[in-house]
Amino acid sequence: GGLAALSCAEVGLRVLSPWPMKAIVDHVIGSAAMPSFLAAALTPAGWLLPADLDPRRRLLVAAVLSGAVVTVAHQLVMMYHSRLQAGTGQRMVRDLREKLFAHVQALTLSHHAKTPLGDALYRLEADACCLEHLVMRGLFQGHAVAEAETIALEADHLAWIVGDRANRLESQIQQDLR
Repeated sequence: GGLAALSCAEVGLRVLSPWPMKAIVDHVIGSAAMPSFLAAALTPAGWLLPADLDPRRRLLVAAVLSGAVVTVAHQLVMMYHSRLQAGTGQRMVRDLREKLFAHVQALTLSHHAKTPLGDALYRLEADACCLEHLVMRGLFQGHAVAEAETIALEADHLAWIVGDRANRLESQIQQDLR
């Protein structure tokens, strides 16, 4: 439950991360009108600023503050997610080793006489870690794939925005030079 919620929070914060930069590019550097949802999202950061500040500068500072908050929150969620995932994996390994050890102790002496000592030790050491790798890296691999896809979409969207702004700026400069 906790790992899944943290994974969703991590992806959600990753999706939010480019929006402050978009606000800066579109509404501080560019001249696009700001949508109401973006203005509402940046309002909490704006109350920290002086009221007599130029609206573009106010938006710039609010967007930078919002970006910093989203980044710090994302890093905290990632840290807690990593710690929880590692702890869960280690508990699984410990529990399996306890069960394997109890099973090995319950085996007959004749079984121990026929089985090499290294085989039992290998089962306790390597097989338990194999479970952690299968479950923690296999089960939560879907989270990593979703995050990689999100990053790729963000990069593509940001590249399109920057390219579009560069083309508009180039056109504006060419018109001004004529």
